[in-house]
Amino acid sequence: MKFNYFIFLAVLFSFASCTDSRLIKYNETKVFPIEVEMNESGRTVSGNIEATSLRKLFDIPSDGKVESFTISGVNLVLERLPASEADLIDYIVAFKNEGETCVLAYKLGRDVSVLFGKKTFNISSELNKFCVDELECNIYDLIGDGPSGCSVDNLKYHMEIVAKDFAGQPKKFVGKVTGQIQCQVVYSVCESFPEGLFSEYPECK
Repeated sequence: MKFNYFIFLAVLFSFASCTDSRLIKYNETKVFPIEVEMNESGRTVSGNIEATSLRKLFDIPSDGKVESFTISGVNLVLERLPASEADLIDYIVAFKNEGETCVLAYKLGRDVSVLFGKKTFNISSELNKFCVDELECNIYDLIGDGPSGCSVDNLKYHMEIVAKDFAGQPKKFVGKVTGQIQCQVVYSVCESFPEGLFSEYPECK
């Protein structure tokens, strides 16, 4: 578990003969990246969304109890190299659960004709709220410590990129496309402190 000031204070006051255990809540914000390296007119990438990798991403210790999980937004980061020929890209960002696909974001014709180097687009306004809610529920089912109302079976992410010119003909995009899903998780951990030091926090059960 990562170092924090609670542990520092606990060590500092370790001379105390009596300790008690308090439930400390943490709020972590991280980015779940979906990356596509390209040197062609179309590319698709997919992978599994697993509890172990998510807990590692959020630095959740083995005894940490996840209380909530939310998606706050999505960015699309384009790194376009001069060798690119495409003027436009189409993209789909989605996830699959139990064989069913839910599309988080879908756009035809993102103009990249004058873009070179690195550019970030905030595509949060393009998100399908129903699918965002479903993904939040599914991920909480994987890592949460309460009823989620969802049932997860083989949860996967999926991103598809299609590059073309203004006439709609396939053209090569050279570079990298990254979907950045901004996530927030709240979890609690039972910590031991000198008695009375953090009495304002609830006792561990």
